Amino acid sequence: LNFCDPEIVFDLSFDNLLRFPVLTDLQIAGNDVKQYTNLDFVGIETVGPNLINATTMLNFHIDVWTPNMTTFRVKLVDIGADAAFGGGDDKEFEIPFTPVLSGWNSYDILLSDFTGLTSRAHIAQLILSGLPTAAGTLFIDNVYFHKSPDPNVPATAAPIPTTAANTVISLFSNTYTNVAVDTWRTPWSNAMLTDLQIAGNDTKKYTALDFVGIETVGPNLIDATLMTNFHLDAWTPNMTTFRIKLVDIGADAAFGGGDDKEFEIPFTPILSGWNTYNILLSDFTGLTTRAHIAQLILSGLPTAAGTVFIDNVYFSRNVVSINSLQNSLIKIYPNPATDQLYIEAKNNVQNVIVLNVLGQEVITMKPFMQKVNLNISDLPTGIYTIKAIIDGQNSTAKFIKN
Repeated sequence: LNFCDPEIVFDLSFDNLLRFPVLTDLQIAGNDVKQYTNLDFVGIETVGPNLINATTMLNFHIDVWTPNMTTFRVKLVDIGADAAFGGGDDKEFEIPFTPVLSGWNSYDILLSDFTGLTSRAHIAQLILSGLPTAAGTLFIDNVYFHKSPDPNVPATAAPIPTTAANTVISLFSNTYTNVAVDTWRTPWSNAMLTDLQIAGNDTKKYTALDFVGIETVGPNLIDATLMTNFHLDAWTPNMTTFRIKLVDIGADAAFGGGDDKEFEIPFTPILSGWNTYNILLSDFTGLTTRAHIAQLILSGLPTAAGTVFIDNVYFSRNVVSINSLQNSLIKIYPNPATDQLYIEAKNNVQNVIVLNVLGQEVITMKPFMQKVNLNISDLPTGIYTIKAIIDGQNSTAKFIKN
């Protein structure tokens, strides 16, 4: 084994020599294993004719056992087409882990998770490191690249949304233009975030998930008053409960200002398959205001151990479903409307009541005519229900006030 970085100058004092990592080849229960002691970092090299071409591989695998390492890091280094260290085309990336102590940790890592390793045709180094500094003990086995599909990773991308773009406020999707999101992982989150691609589609992966906060604050607050649905696609290999919470921080645009509203909905996801959640915003019953959406919080079980991939996160306005609620007795237009709304019927409309989302009457009329003109300019934006009586028969429709 020969590992040397020309940019590192070692203090070759006797004390430091004693603390250099020591490699021992041994057997455990008849199986060949490599043991490193006094570990700060160790380089494993495949140079010259032994360069590894991992371009067709999907994963890197290593099994690790340690009695004392609180942090364990894996770095892969590609030295590029010139096959020389420091030639200008070197690529590398390191991933840290928190291993379970005194038990085997099996790491089957997506090569796409090594985000800085943008070339993989000339792999020359595997570097293992961690904490405590120069005092780690590590046993490793089964070190290899492979291209077998990982059962803990989606083999296909999330379904492509078909909702019309002009009825969508998208936070994250390749299908739509996305609004600004401040962060996909707040500092107070208990989860790890990785941005990756599944079958060429941008996807977000959360691991070690207990809960994660996604925020749209300040100028990025989302006004969802005209929206009817919240959509999210989720794929998980192990989460038995998956929860979605929306938080509106109110007109004062401040957390804890007294007018905050929120509501959380739990689901039992299908494992190892895409779950498409297209949730009526009315199902978030505690979310009685939607003009200042500042947080989406994802959580679930198992505690601090969930893995979930998400895609196609957006609000939508289901105009088709709203219009489908109209019956044949009346016709309303335009829908959505801004100032004037018209109601037409074959016979005289005897009574009209307009209700807001809380069921409160905001307009009442007794027009006794076939075509009714409603002035809705003073109504707040949102979704409203019209109840009309024509020749003693009840008729119901919904409209959106822009």
